[in-house]
Amino acid sequence: MQLQDTRPVTFSAGQQLRVTREQLGLTMREVESASMRIAAKHGNDEYTVSPSRLSDIETKGLLPSIYRFYSLAIIYRRDLREVLAWYGIDLNLSAAAMPILPVHRTPIGFCH
Repeated sequence: MQLQDTRPVTFSAGQQLRVTREQLGLTMREVESASMRIAAKHGNDEYTVSPSRLSDIETKGLLPSIYRFYSLAIIYRRDLREVLAWYGIDLNLSAAAMPILPVHRTPIGFCH
């Protein structure tokens, strides 16, 4: 199985994040500050989006962690599904994708 290069998708998604941030009139520092409040609320620094990390996400196609996806969606007032869709992840198709991996029944239970 050959993996496709996801850089064009992540680069385009990063540009969409930047456009959204700019439309909201937010600076990178303001995004960092808001993400720090989210991190404090959840007690997990992984939610924090530093300006340098945000710059890399927006301009170099760096893929955010799931925690940063969450923070960016909240800060940018977007549904997480929408932000993930910018990266080519359609959660609405997840149930349809389930048959890709058959579940085998064993005497003990289920295994994959």
